[in-house]
Amino acid sequence: MQDCLDDVLICSETFEQHMSDLQEVFDRFRNAGLKLNPQTCTFANSSAIFLGHHISKEGIRPPPDRVRALNEFPPPQNVKQLRRALGMFNWFRKFIPNYSSAAEPLTRLLKKSAKFVWSQEQETSFTRIKHLLLTSAVLAFPRFDLQFFLAVDSSATGIGYMLYQKHPSDTGEQIRVVRFGSKSLNSWQKSYGPTKLELLGVVTSIVDCASYLL
Repeated sequence: MQDCLDDVLICSETFEQHMSDLQEVFDRFRNAGLKLNPQTCTFANSSAIFLGHHISKEGIRPPPDRVRALNEFPPPQNVKQLRRALGMFNWFRKFIPNYSSAAEPLTRLLKKSAKFVWSQEQETSFTRIKHLLLTSAVLAFPRFDLQFFLAVDSSATGIGYMLYQKHPSDTGEQIRVVRFGSKSLNSWQKSYGPTKLELLGVVTSIVDCASYLL
């Protein structure tokens, strides 16, 4: 069971287990003196929207309606609109490979010394992020009975990594992405040589994914 404020999500592997899990949760609510509103409850669904994400047995992905809304979002005309767009992109950044590098031309305009000029570079970045989100992979639920792998890519604009696992299948191993992660570089990190940049990427990815790896 996962809960966040007044939202509760109960996941079960079978229908029978789901009925048992529901009964246990109901008993706990009753013992705590809590009541549920039937009009806001749904039961025994194969998928659900929870905390702004579409969750199903296949994994986690952005809700289709949110993706459509983001894809139709017009190019920002000022810093305020840019902050709003980046805020929406950031919410789904774990679905976007190398997000920090892809968004660098946009975040550059947020610097205090920067003048807001929307050039072809920003337009390309904006369009690319929307395309990456539109074609994003379904993220797999982590399986702690399988080994985790990290693929790291470091460049002068940022660090990107992919946490994935190899799931057994009838046709061999299937690579399933658990999450993408990225981080922009500060001024002194941008002066690192290639080897130090790669090491920084490895350390950053391990720290970010510590809850999965350790």
